Amino acid sequence: MVAGTPPGSLSLLRKLLPDEGVRLVAQSGGDLGQRMFAAVARLFEEGPEPVLILGADAPTLPSGSIVRAAHALDGRYDASIIGSTDGDYVLIGLREPYEGLF
Repeated sequence: MVAGTPPGSLSLLRKLLPDEGVRLVAQSGGDLGQRMFAAVARLFEEGPEPVLILGADAPTLPSGSIVRAAHALDGRYDASIIGSTDGDYVLIGLREPYEGLF
Protein backbone atom coordinates (compact mmCIF):
# COMPACT_ATOMS: atom_id res chain seq x y z
CA MET A 1 0.00 0.00 0.00
CA VAL A 2 1.20 3.49 -0.80
CA ALA A 3 -0.62 6.19 1.13
CA GLY A 4 -0.41 9.85 0.30
CA THR A 5 -2.04 13.19 0.15
CA PRO A 6 -3.54 15.13 -1.56
CA PRO A 7 -5.75 12.40 -3.00
CA GLY A 8 -5.87 14.02 -6.44
CA SER A 9 -2.09 13.70 -6.81
CA LEU A 10 -1.82 9.99 -6.05
CA SER A 11 -2.11 9.10 -9.72
CA LEU A 12 1.31 10.71 -10.23
CA LEU A 13 2.83 7.93 -8.11
CA ARG A 14 1.33 5.13 -10.20
CA LYS A 15 4.04 5.60 -12.85
CA LEU A 16 6.72 4.88 -10.24
CA LEU A 17 5.18 1.69 -8.88
CA PRO A 18 4.91 -1.88 -10.12
CA ASP A 19 1.88 -2.59 -12.29
CA GLU A 20 0.51 -5.12 -9.81
CA GLY A 21 0.45 -5.65 -6.08
CA VAL A 22 0.57 -2.05 -4.87
CA ARG A 23 -2.56 -0.17 -3.83
CA LEU A 24 -2.75 3.61 -3.70
CA VAL A 25 -4.87 5.01 -0.88
CA ALA A 26 -5.55 8.52 0.29
CA GLN A 27 -4.22 9.36 3.74
CA SER A 28 -6.67 10.43 6.40
CA GLY A 29 -6.11 12.43 9.55
CA GLY A 30 -4.74 15.83 10.43
CA ASP A 31 -1.00 16.35 10.67
CA LEU A 32 1.68 14.10 9.19
CA GLY A 33 1.98 11.93 12.30
CA GLN A 34 -1.78 11.36 12.42
CA ARG A 35 -1.86 10.47 8.72
CA MET A 36 1.06 8.07 9.08
CA PHE A 37 -0.48 6.34 12.08
CA ALA A 38 -3.83 6.04 10.27
CA ALA A 39 -2.03 4.21 7.44
CA VAL A 40 -0.25 1.94 9.94
CA ALA A 41 -3.50 1.16 11.76
CA ARG A 42 -5.22 0.37 8.47
CA LEU A 43 -2.50 -2.08 7.47
CA PHE A 44 -2.59 -3.85 10.83
CA GLU A 45 -6.37 -4.17 10.50
CA GLU A 46 -5.75 -6.07 7.25
CA GLY A 47 -3.26 -8.51 8.74
CA PRO A 48 -0.66 -9.13 11.43
CA GLU A 49 2.42 -8.77 9.22
CA PRO A 50 5.02 -6.15 10.21
CA VAL A 51 4.70 -2.76 8.55
CA LEU A 52 7.45 -0.56 7.10
CA ILE A 53 6.85 3.12 6.48
CA LEU A 54 9.29 4.85 4.19
CA GLY A 55 9.22 8.60 3.77
CA ALA A 56 8.84 9.96 0.28
CA ASP A 57 11.69 12.34 1.11
CA ALA A 58 14.19 9.44 1.10
CA PRO A 59 14.06 8.07 -2.44
CA THR A 60 17.75 7.12 -2.44
CA LEU A 61 17.65 4.93 0.67
CA PRO A 62 19.52 1.77 -0.38
CA SER A 63 17.35 -1.30 -0.80
CA GLY A 64 19.72 -3.24 1.47
CA SER A 65 18.90 -0.87 4.32
CA ILE A 66 15.19 -1.45 3.78
CA VAL A 67 15.72 -5.23 3.75
CA ARG A 68 17.75 -5.10 7.00
CA ALA A 69 15.03 -2.99 8.66
CA ALA A 70 12.42 -5.55 7.61
CA HIS A 71 14.52 -8.50 8.85
CA ALA A 72 14.94 -6.82 12.23
CA LEU A 73 11.19 -7.34 12.70
CA ASP A 74 11.37 -11.11 12.28
CA GLY A 75 10.87 -11.62 16.00
CA ARG A 76 13.98 -10.03 17.45
CA TYR A 77 12.73 -6.46 17.73
CA ASP A 78 9.37 -4.71 17.97
CA ALA A 79 10.52 -1.75 15.88
CA SER A 80 13.26 -0.77 13.44
CA ILE A 81 14.20 2.80 12.62
CA ILE A 82 16.53 4.40 10.11
CA GLY A 83 17.36 7.91 11.21
CA SER A 84 17.89 10.94 9.04
CA THR A 85 20.56 13.61 9.25
CA ASP A 86 18.03 16.16 10.56
CA GLY A 87 17.28 14.08 13.68
CA ASP A 88 14.03 12.60 12.37
CA TYR A 89 13.68 9.26 10.60
CA VAL A 90 13.28 8.12 7.00
CA LEU A 91 11.97 4.63 7.78
CA ILE A 92 10.14 3.08 10.67
CA GLY A 93 9.14 -0.57 10.91
CA LEU A 94 6.67 -1.95 13.43
CA ARG A 95 5.44 -5.37 14.51
CA GLU A 96 2.33 -3.78 16.01
CA PRO A 97 0.76 -0.33 15.89
CA TYR A 98 2.18 2.12 18.42
CA GLU A 99 0.60 5.55 18.13
CA GLY A 100 3.08 7.21 20.49
CA LEU A 101 5.79 7.09 17.82
CA PHE A 102 3.81 9.38 15.57
